[in-house]
Amino acid sequence: MEKININLIKEKHRKIVFELLLKLRLHSEESYIHSLDVAEKSLALAIALGINETELSRLYTASLLHDIGKIHVDESLLHKPNVSDYERELIRVSHIEGTRAILSEYFDPELVRLASHHHERLNSSGYPEHLNARKLDILDRILQVADVTSALAQNRSYQGAYAPEQVIEILDNLVRRGELDKTCVREIERIFLIPLKDQAQPI
Repeated sequence: MEKININLIKEKHRKIVFELLLKLRLHSEESYIHSLDVAEKSLALAIALGINETELSRLYTASLLHDIGKIHVDESLLHKPNVSDYERELIRVSHIEGTRAILSEYFDPELVRLASHHHERLNSSGYPEHLNARKLDILDRILQVADVTSALAQNRSYQGAYAPEQVIEILDNLVRRGELDKTCVREIERIFLIPLKDQAQPI
């Protein structure tokens, strides 16, 4: 599969990672592309923050598979442009539960925990457990920031991609609200968004 750093996936896990990603791709190409992008952003951010090799492997694998539970969500609902509040909540809850259930069959509890925390927020406003900053470590925070950044910067069935300066504005606002880690946001802006913003500036 393209764009996957196989060396960061434990050898014993490679086969199941590829099998699960293939299932996700066949079910939702959009979710598959997003997952690879989140893994790329998580990896770059983690390296910039000095995360060690063992944790890099766990973070990268969890990032690739953080949305695997979406294979249990109806495809038409996943890609529906105007979902109701009930449908949005159904997607939110069911894909996290699905991710936990699937990954628990193959991976250690720490990786499962990390993958299922990508919608948690530092101020307890996230889901599904409404955890706070004390219970969210640096890997959780990296994955959360990478996930939000990717969701905003890519075209999705329910929204178009935001311009780099818009993504920066939204991320900064989430930091001010206490939802995302400030250091992680500043680094991902430096690595991915500011260069794109500068490229878009007229000469």
